[in-house]
Amino acid sequence: YATASTTDVPTDAAACSEEGTSFLATSLMPRPTAWITVYPSTAENDKHESQRVQNNDQPLVALVEGFCGASDKPPTLMLGSDSIPADILNGLRENGVCTLSVATEREMMAAKRMSASTGEMSGPAKTFQEARLQPCSPPSVLSELPIPIDQAKDGCTSANYFRRPPAVDSSPVQMHCRLILDVPLLPPTQTNHEHSDAPNDNNHERSREQENMPSMLLLQIDTYVIKGCTLRTQSTLHPASTTTHGNPDVRSITAKIDCLLLRPLASLGNGTFGRVGCIYHMAR
Repeated sequence: YATASTTDVPTDAAACSEEGTSFLATSLMPRPTAWITVYPSTAENDKHESQRVQNNDQPLVALVEGFCGASDKPPTLMLGSDSIPADILNGLRENGVCTLSVATEREMMAAKRMSASTGEMSGPAKTFQEARLQPCSPPSVLSELPIPIDQAKDGCTSANYFRRPPAVDSSPVQMHCRLILDVPLLPPTQTNHEHSDAPNDNNHERSREQENMPSMLLLQIDTYVIKGCTLRTQSTLHPASTTTHGNPDVRSITAKIDCLLLRPLASLGNGTFGRVGCIYHMAR
């Protein structure tokens, strides 16, 4: 095995990021993976000659190699902005919604094509046709949810605002989400000669700089689509029973997602993936 002294490696986050993914991406594994889909940002049209970006009706899909749950009430996921491509991030920020489909062994070949290259935090963004994945329309129940117009950015004219993107059809677990929080992880740089009455060009440059900074994204799940092929029935507690540990709502749950039936893909970094081979049951 190898050891490293703290004097041999950079200690601040900025220096570590310059060394590619540093030790973070290779120490946190395995990591859950998912397909994230969004409609592209209209602001990207002038900066891309690609037909896939100019056509706003073509949703984009990318592989997220690492995310985690932040809360169960309301159900909320958390991921870093540098874990998704720029086209996906811009579309998410402008339109306010996305879909996360758990990546499984069923999409193994697509995951290999879409995984991040060595030294990169995210892979490419492609259309469903380019990624060789089949889209699945969002459930109609989402159309009944109110659209938070007050959360739209000033002057936002995107035709895709709060337009729900499709999920990956082969994924048994699909989560339709909205962006509820976008928190920068580093403070914006500001020199002493910059003031609030600075020219608009400088303000625009600072705004662009803040958008390019890494941030923490919180996604609230509006609805799940879970296919029966991943579910296993379980006995429930009597409604009058009480429990002092865990979530009492489990008393009414008659089925749960079975990991071996789900067959999720775990990212090991650098284009390598793992699968669930053994499960240990711990006494509670």
